[in-house]
Amino acid sequence: MSPCLAIRADAGHALGSGHVQRCLALASALRARGLTLRFLMRACPGHLLDEVRAAGHEVRALPALLPDWLTDATVCLSTLEGCAGLIVDHYGLDARWQRAITWASGLPVLLAIDDLADRPHAALLLLDVNDFEAGGQRYAELLPPGSRTLLGPQHALLREEFARERARLRTREAAVRRVLINFGGSDPRDATAIAWQALQTPACAGLELDVIVGSAYVDRSGLAEACAARPHTAFTVQAHDMAARLAAADLAIGAGGTGCWERAALGVPALACAIADNQRATVAALAARGALRALPEPDVDAWRAAILDLIGDPFARAALGRAAQSLCDGAGAGRVADHLLALLAEGRNAQRQSA
Repeated sequence: MSPCLAIRADAGHALGSGHVQRCLALASALRARGLTLRFLMRACPGHLLDEVRAAGHEVRALPALLPDWLTDATVCLSTLEGCAGLIVDHYGLDARWQRAITWASGLPVLLAIDDLADRPHAALLLLDVNDFEAGGQRYAELLPPGSRTLLGPQHALLREEFARERARLRTREAAVRRVLINFGGSDPRDATAIAWQALQTPACAGLELDVIVGSAYVDRSGLAEACAARPHTAFTVQAHDMAARLAAADLAIGAGGTGCWERAALGVPALACAIADNQRATVAALAARGALRALPEPDVDAWRAAILDLIGDPFARAALGRAAQSLCDGAGAGRVADHLLALLAEGRNAQRQSA
């Protein structure tokens, strides 16, 4: 029987979908290596439970409201039968939750995924894809002795199709023909609408637009109607072929977070806005490295000016694409999966030696 790992992550209208989406990418890599995965997720609005099930993984739906870490741990402990360890990707859970799980079940928390560095962890591995400048110093006081770190975009948790598309990536032409707009799963600030309005100008009338929103996006009907009225425009809810769409794009407009690494893996010249506080540092760092252009706070006129400026500068777009592509190769999920397999093997060896 293949080992089973539990993954504790949530998605929702307020939370967005990034935690679950990157865990799905890691789950796919682990399944390809012979493991089975069990997702532990709260059934809150915008939860993505059905999407995880559709991907072929086991799901244990948790109550929509878990008021504190201790209640969360207590509920999760009842779902862990048959598991060999856990992965946690959750801003609301820290070392207290991780230790409680291990003490009560005997199961190790193999991996904690974080990018805030604002709370302690008690996991064997800590993954922070966005820590490619600090060298892990932010976690020096937040990890117990013996914990290891996986840092930087070479570990970005992207689905395997990004590596495949990268291997056959076309050379982009000097002129922009196709623009992709995507601001993640929920887009609480409705940046999608701002980008859409910014592109409604005669100078962009001939462009093909690929507008992608998540299932938690609020004004789906209104934006779908607007897109249907414009020629050469596609509107998609919860796209499952993002790698192919990005590979076909000449320019992308989006948020920070995992989207930065998806675009980078395929060398897509991009304009990005930090639509959440935890995205600001990444967007700023990538802009400083010339790997994207940072957009200001959502404003139609400012965004239109930035978009038109980049559309009119093929040399700048080419430089952005090269710089971004040098940071991320799309194979990070496999690397992290291999580290987890090694940890499981170490644990089995230690058990045999102590027997």
